[in-house]
Amino acid sequence: MSESQAPLTFLVAPGGYGKTLYLKQQAEAFQGAVFWLDALRLPANTDFWQVLRAQAEVAGLPLDECAGQATDQIISQTAPQNWPAAWSKQAVLFLLDDWHVLEQNRPLAHFVARLLSELPAQMSVSLSTRRRPDQLPLAALCAAGKGHYLDAEALAWTDARLAAQAQVLGLSLDLQLQDRDRQNLNLYQGWPLGCALYLRQRQGELTESAFSTLLNQAIDQVFADVADDWQTLIDPSREAELRAWQLAPDQWLPLWRKRLFSHFLLSAQHWLMRALQPENSPLQSQVLLERGLALCKPAEAPLRLSILTRLAHFASLEARWEDLDKALTEAEPLLEVGYAVDRAAWYYQKANRARQCCRYAEAEQYLQALFGLRADSKAALNLQARGHILRGLSAYQQGDYALTRRSYEQAQILAEADKNTQMLLELSIMLAFLDALQGDEVNLPEDILSQVAEQSLAAQPMMWLNLTFLRILGEHLDLKLGKDILERVRDTSRQLNWHFMVPLIADVEARLWRFHQAYDSARKLHEEALQQLAENTFEHLHASLNLALTCSRQGDSEQAIALLREVLLRAESSGSFSLLREARAALQALVPAEPLTPTPALERPRSPAPVLGAGSTGKPLKLSLLGGFQLEVQGETVSHWPRKKARHILVHLLFHPHGLHRESLADWLSGSDELEQALRQLDVHIHSLRKVLEPERKGKQASEYIHFHDACYSFNWHCEYVWDVELFNSAYQQWLKLKDSAVEQAYSAANEALTLYKGAFLPELDFADYWMAEREGLERRMGDLIQWSIPYLCQQQQPEQAEELANRLLSQDACSESGFAALLEIAAMRKSLSRLKKIQAQMEETFEREWGMSPPAELESLYQKLEKSLT
Repeated sequence: MSESQAPLTFLVAPGGYGKTLYLKQQAEAFQGAVFWLDALRLPANTDFWQVLRAQAEVAGLPLDECAGQATDQIISQTAPQNWPAAWSKQAVLFLLDDWHVLEQNRPLAHFVARLLSELPAQMSVSLSTRRRPDQLPLAALCAAGKGHYLDAEALAWTDARLAAQAQVLGLSLDLQLQDRDRQNLNLYQGWPLGCALYLRQRQGELTESAFSTLLNQAIDQVFADVADDWQTLIDPSREAELRAWQLAPDQWLPLWRKRLFSHFLLSAQHWLMRALQPENSPLQSQVLLERGLALCKPAEAPLRLSILTRLAHFASLEARWEDLDKALTEAEPLLEVGYAVDRAAWYYQKANRARQCCRYAEAEQYLQALFGLRADSKAALNLQARGHILRGLSAYQQGDYALTRRSYEQAQILAEADKNTQMLLELSIMLAFLDALQGDEVNLPEDILSQVAEQSLAAQPMMWLNLTFLRILGEHLDLKLGKDILERVRDTSRQLNWHFMVPLIADVEARLWRFHQAYDSARKLHEEALQQLAENTFEHLHASLNLALTCSRQGDSEQAIALLREVLLRAESSGSFSLLREARAALQALVPAEPLTPTPALERPRSPAPVLGAGSTGKPLKLSLLGGFQLEVQGETVSHWPRKKARHILVHLLFHPHGLHRESLADWLSGSDELEQALRQLDVHIHSLRKVLEPERKGKQASEYIHFHDACYSFNWHCEYVWDVELFNSAYQQWLKLKDSAVEQAYSAANEALTLYKGAFLPELDFADYWMAEREGLERRMGDLIQWSIPYLCQQQQPEQAEELANRLLSQDACSESGFAALLEIAAMRKSLSRLKKIQAQMEETFEREWGMSPPAELESLYQKLEKSLT
């Protein structure tokens, strides 16, 4: 291992290569203050600033000299060159051991990134890690000559390093190092006593048996109290004792392996077996699996597949997505020779990764391969059951809730056959959440929280998270219980060290803050979640949508609209229609004139008038809004509305065929900034509306007419109903299509529309003032139809019907120029001068009364022309 004068040193190698020993030697040789941070001193959730302050005091570099600022202010707000003056009085060495664990501490990761970019002249940094730290600019630093990079090859035993080690031990070394020697020395390279015994044996000072006896005696002294349970070596409390024996943590297990099972413990099979012990933490299992992978022989392809699929699993728990993809890619060529359970694990993980990245067709291909395997073990069967759950999640993201339900029910059948009570409980919660998303009543046992708490720790976080979703995303809110359950999600995830849960928790917590009007806190959490989520994932897409809703509530409409447009584009291109619906409804509330993306076939409202099916009662829901509001349910006119605003909601939903986001509807209904209270009021009015529409509906039955999907309310366009506005618009569109090519059919459509138009749209001013634009639009269409129909009727020698239509124009607008012009033309056609003069008199009187003026010059000119033609 070469030496370097560069201020930065990076050691990147698997466990057992002497990284910690190298740092220790650096610290012992360094003349100055030493900061030492490692995974044992600073677990992922520890307060970094508190530890840093304690280390600074030990090193004689007090941080309190910086004008009374807090430690985090000193380091995060001040450039390293301007740190306390006391720091510049001597050299400082900053040691970071096991960076692959430390980097999970976000304040520390931010601090180190800034430190490396602005390193003070008197400071050096050495960082050790088991995997390449891609978040740090290693290549740029090393290329600039500021960094020295040591990998497994550089840390392995070389002749030069062996000679240096021998000199430290006071030995004269005149032998040539063989491959077998390097292999053996790698077992002891973190332990000088073991190295010294081996070197003396190689020089002939000790026989093989004497070397073995002395080595085992030394190991027995080191591990005297753990002769029956080697796992206690992992206990952090033994660190000081083992370091006193000049042992680096990376060497504890290799030495114990040499002592107990000199042959078996050198096999990959052993480390795989140890990694599968349920008491292991993910980090412990990962270390053991890495050891096993390093020992895999070329002929052990099935074993290698087993280890790689498990490493992929632990990478997913720690949100190390690049490591996950790398492990699965490395494992793919081994599938043909692997065991069924490992092949099932690979297909499942590939399908889950594809689902996560919204590649739904690819996910389905891997699931089909998973289901096609011959499952020869309980574990393989369990993975196939999990595969059905995964198919349900994929369908949920695509908005196909029917397939989601069928998939969950298939998983239930397999879980019941296998008597898997944990999976059955998990599925009951997921089905309840699905019910809540669709507006159905949730039917979970009262002791559901205690049932979840009784499950294994690893089973709890996702169950708690789904229960949180149930309380804050379902139709009926329970924010207090949702917040309490979210704390359980956070606590169990922290205990398991599941880093992938951190951004999911932040995004859910942000919604709770939004409901409580703490918009700045909500926005900060949304942004934190987005920083930690990969952009190509469904979770990132969902977090973007939630941030948009928070921006909207905060009054930042410009940012909300930009985010919603981006979500719409990404959701449509990926096929994530569950988010498409919600984003589209939220955008439509902010920009009513926004051109919407095409509606997926699964949710497209029907355009023609309904045809009653075979099971029809013959009494569809009848909605009349032209000429006055009227509703008929089962043939009976509804005369009593317990809540007036329930009618408002019904009309509002009718004019939003793609649905309305729950929060937008609550805002519109109440005009209150108290979102939680507004949502509760909305819940009351929705319940009242459903009671009016479905008086015989039981509390737990799904609503036939008012649906709740993806946080949006919508009218069920596939139920049996007749709505005069829809029929009028349909006939009007038919007239537009035919008026220039098929005149007779066009008149038939126009006459149908005019028959439906029994008066102005919602003439009740206290009820209709929200929909003035709709009223004016319908009036314009009615005028278009009349003005086209009058000439047609005159051509057909039907002046009475033409006159009736002209009078309809005047009843709508007493000063309608088109109406008076039509009446004058009809009088002339009937050759009635007296009638022509009568209409002229009526016209003059009306304009004088309504406007205080004479009729327009165009009408006067028309009258004079027609009068002249008749005289």
